[in-house]
Amino acid sequence: MATQKFGPLGPFSGKLGKVIGYVDKQGNQRLRTVGKYTFDNPSDSLKEIWLKTTIVAAVLRPVKDYIKMGFALQEKLTGIHYFNLAAAAARKVIEGNYPDLKIDFSKLKLSEGKMPAVENPKVTRVDDGLMFSWNGEQREEGIWPTDLVMIMAYLPDHSKAYFLRSAANRRQGYAFLSLPLTPSGQKLETYMTFISEDHESTSNSIYTGQITLDQAVY
Repeated sequence: MATQKFGPLGPFSGKLGKVIGYVDKQGNQRLRTVGKYTFDNPSDSLKEIWLKTTIVAAVLRPVKDYIKMGFALQEKLTGIHYFNLAAAAARKVIEGNYPDLKIDFSKLKLSEGKMPAVENPKVTRVDDGLMFSWNGEQREEGIWPTDLVMIMAYLPDHSKAYFLRSAANRRQGYAFLSLPLTPSGQKLETYMTFISEDHESTSNSIYTGQITLDQAVY
């Protein structure tokens, strides 16, 4: 039996050939074989699992610090490591048929919680970066003016991300994300998350759209 503690791979559960995978109560991925098994001639099903695992690991690696905060409350509630939670969510938004698989970034979840969704989330290209905005006057049960906002710009073509985990508070209604040197034509996938000041409440991440840089950022 193999045990992986807090590894960067999404959980695999069930039986595939002579390999059985499951996640134990501590959130560790466990794999074991039934009888003798070799990977000299793996099936397409097994190769698809490997490819999905590779895709998920590549997508989440640049944003580990973001998802660590975004899934911290769920980790506390479930006992499952934050990376495994994020990886399980990411596997659900892989689209296509093997071997042409890819992540649907518009559905990618980078945080999870029950905090009500923010009103009018937007992102705009400005000099030297991106301006995120939302309704800072929104008032309803479960949200507070002091909530913190996390913002992110993800560059899929370079497996790179720029983000702030405490960019502003909710009442401000906007936050600026500076972008380092970025060539024109780059596509940025953008997100925001709200988290309470005491970190006891979190929103699901909000996809704020794709931005294509019409000119380089210097």
